[in-house]
Amino acid sequence: MVLDQILARYIEALIYQSVAENMASEQSARMVAMKAASDNAGSVIDELTADLQQDAASCHYQGAVGDCRRRSGCLTLSHNLTV
Repeated sequence: MVLDQILARYIEALIYQSVAENMASEQSARMVAMKAASDNAGSVIDELTADLQQDAASCHYQGAVGDCRRRSGCLTLSHNLTV
């Protein structure tokens, strides 16, 4: 009778531990995925910023800033942008 109760509690503890480990593992996987997504987004932002700066510099140094900005779609850039 006492052994049955101990065995039942032991099984309950094993099941609880398994569920807790599963939840922790899922949370960890989500954190890793979000970290990777954040890092990738940062890389994309850096690449796009570099492209935009290169386009702005190209527009600035060509002399025809207004025409260049209209052609390249840089309508929001200032003509006195220094890169």
